Amino acid sequence: MALVTSVPCYVIKGSGRSFQQDQVIESKASDAFLFPAGKATVDEAPDGEAVLFVGTNQPFLSMTHCALRSIEEAHVMSTRYVGETIAARREDVAQRAQPTPPPTQLFDERGRWAYSCGLRGDGD
Repeated sequence: MALVTSVPCYVIKGSGRSFQQDQVIESKASDAFLFPAGKATVDEAPDGEAVLFVGTNQPFLSMTHCALRSIEEAHVMSTRYVGETIAARREDVAQRAQPTPPPTQLFDERGRWAYSCGLRGDGD
């Protein structure tokens, strides 16, 4: 049987704190955070309602027939990812992933192949 190694959470709405033993992660909408699995976690939203999306990697571990002998093998550390940083990195990746526009000229004035993928060809 596969063990869950981590519990990733994404804050959909609101803000709050999550506690696991002596660790505290404060979060707000659009933040994501991760706790090691196998330990009790307590979430609170002192300023009102908060909505968390909580996931697990247990289905992946089961599908790939991976198993840990103990949760200590996972080596997962508690981590927080700030929403603004996530958005900035996502935008950076999206900009770098834009396809290169096709060349504007494929043939020269005599109808010979002139450009291939924006690089100058041999012409003849």
